[in-house]
Amino acid sequence: MSETPNQNHTEFSWYKPNQPESETPSQLEQVNLADLKDARGQIGKQGFTKNGVFDLLRKFGGMEIKNDASLKDILDQLRASPETLKKIQTFLKETPIEVTLLPDHTLHLDDGHHRAFIADQISMSSLPMKPKK
Repeated sequence: MSETPNQNHTEFSWYKPNQPESETPSQLEQVNLADLKDARGQIGKQGFTKNGVFDLLRKFGGMEIKNDASLKDILDQLRASPETLKKIQTFLKETPIEVTLLPDHTLHLDDGHHRAFIADQISMSSLPMKPKK
């Protein structure tokens, strides 16, 4: 099944088709999470594991999570804790994901699958990104 390119992609100031890679600005831009979703509306599923999400929430949110917990229950717990939610949002806003702009102007998420998934689950609309070099 082929995916339809996202026609609502964001234009990035760092993207110039004929620009040498060494001239790509290092500044961070925001990427709309909708631009990273696949045709089924999912985000961050490649390389995604439940334990990877749990590890991130433990380390940066201070959450106590048992490995046999369900992802849904842990995400509900995160959403219900304003203090933990703020810690995770701060971490996500300060840690850019890495993306590649493909020739068809769709975005490929190279690094940050767990972060993008969590951001989507807690209703963030964008994340800082940096282009993959």
